[in-house]
Amino acid sequence: VPGQHKTLVFMATQDMVDFYAEVFPAVLKDSLDDEDESSEALVSTEFFKLHGSMSQKERTEVFKTFRLARSGVLLCT
Repeated sequence: VPGQHKTLVFMATQDMVDFYAEVFPAVLKDSLDDEDESSEALVSTEFFKLHGSMSQKERTEVFKTFRLARSGVLLCT
């Protein structure tokens, strides 16, 4: 089903997770082409971040939200 995929991306550092959690959504939003349905699906992709500098409560909440989401990308260390 289009738009219903989950992806885990493991990164080397927490700084990379923080950086790409900001960059990916911004870049995808800027590259939206109104005539391209596949681009629209990418722009609507939700990004989640998870790393050791987050409190246990934050990590649990992010993981729970990602788990319940129909689709998304989890950036983690």
